[in-house]
Amino acid sequence: MDIPYDTPAAAFDRFHGLEDGFRWSDGHESSPSFNVGEQAFLGEARLQAMILDRQRLTLLLNGHTLYNGVLAGGEQDIAFEVPPGVIRPGLNSLVFRLPDAHAPNAADPRMLALALRRFSLR
Repeated sequence: MDIPYDTPAAAFDRFHGLEDGFRWSDGHESSPSFNVGEQAFLGEARLQAMILDRQRLTLLLNGHTLYNGVLAGGEQDIAFEVPPGVIRPGLNSLVFRLPDAHAPNAADPRMLALALRRFSLR
């Protein structure tokens, strides 16, 4: 299951609008949510994003921590495991906790950290 930055099938809470190929997080916590059917998953997830400078990231799926670490600035492609039972039929919610979000420069006062390109579950 792919959740690209521009899908109408997900709700992007605390994200800025669409830009060319991505969607910026807004502030220190952003949360996309999406519906899942009855399909089986292998327990693999992948995050493709651009990171503004160095950022600490905690990624939760339905309240379970999937990733907690520090990312260097630039393009990132992170793969990680999803424990059995974390993905459930119906509404699922990701939470990106980004305590190092900041304005990129004086001309852009938005609090940015992560430019989401795609989140995938297998």
